[in-house]
Amino acid sequence: MAEDTRILVVDDEEEFVVYLAWLLKETNRFEVDVAYSGKKALEMMEDKEYALLVTDVRMPGMDGMELTLKVRDKRPDMPIIVMTGYPSRKYPENSFNLGSITYIVKPFQVEDFIKLVSTILDDEKQTKET
Repeated sequence: MAEDTRILVVDDEEEFVVYLAWLLKETNRFEVDVAYSGKKALEMMEDKEYALLVTDVRMPGMDGMELTLKVRDKRPDMPIIVMTGYPSRKYPENSFNLGSITYIVKPFQVEDFIKLVSTILDDEKQTKET
C-alpha cells in the first residue's frame, strides 16, 4: 500500500485501538499502526511517514492535545482527528486551535468514522496531486 494510506491510531484503551485498526484495515485501503501512548506515537513517527493521525484526548502521560501540538511542530500539514469519550466544550476548541481537522466523540458509528477517514485521505491526495 502507498504511503498516503498509512494511518497511526493512538489510544491507551488497547482493545478499542486494536478494533479500530482492524476495521480500517478491513477496508483494504489503509495500512494502520497503533500506539498506546503519545510518547510511543512520536517514536513511531520518527521511523515512518503517516498520512493521518487519529488520537484520543485523555491518555496518561502525554495526552492527545500535547501530542497534536508536537506533531504540528514536525508535520504542520498532517491531518489529525481527535477523539474522546469525555466530551467537553474545551476539547473541540482546543483541538482545532492546535490544528486538528476534526473532533469526534466516542462511541461513534463505525461506518461514519471510516467514511470520515476516507474523505480526509482522498482530499489530501487530491491536494498533493494539484
